[in-house]
Amino acid sequence: EQAARTLTLLRQRDGDGCARCRRPLRFDLPAGHDRGARIEPMQPAAAGEADPLANLRLTHGRCNTSGSDDTAQ
Repeated sequence: EQAARTLTLLRQRDGDGCARCRRPLRFDLPAGHDRGARIEPMQPAAAGEADPLANLRLTHGRCNTSGSDDTAQ
């Protein structure tokens, strides 16, 4: 339930575009789909701390992989 609330708040704040590639996110796909939305921290959280909303963004599953090219834009 907390993840759904966070997702809703991020959509309200940032819209429905991927923070990395700017293409539209799909919210109707099953969990784990590469075009589905994933919540990504912008900076790693300190040990034991929950990620505050200000440090989170929405990305595609395929854009949210280790080694992805991330521009500062």
